[in-house]
Amino acid sequence: MILSIKYKEVTSILISSLILFGCAKFIDIEPGSESINIVNKFNKDQCVIKSTVIVSVLSEVGFIDRDPDSIKLDLNQLAKNAAITNKGNTIIKIGSSENGKATYQILNCQ
Repeated sequence: MILSIKYKEVTSILISSLILFGCAKFIDIEPGSESINIVNKFNKDQCVIKSTVIVSVLSEVGFIDRDPDSIKLDLNQLAKNAAITNKGNTIIKIGSSENGKATYQILNCQ
């Protein structure tokens, strides 16, 4: 009986830890990235493509799938961070091959 209770307690602690870590945000926010614009389309006369980046985050923690909205926010933040590094001011998502991975173009728009 005591072994059964301890097993349940340990299992509960492990599952709770996985859920908490799965919900935690581990993406650094680069200074200035909050001013990076996210667009769905752009005018080629007003924007210069600076680079293309592929970013990825965990889509599941253990056996628990992460929330798709959280994944999207993290991917966008990684692309914004890359825009700071590449001297861009705008990002556009141009592809997503699998859950937790996306391709963005970094633009400098007027």
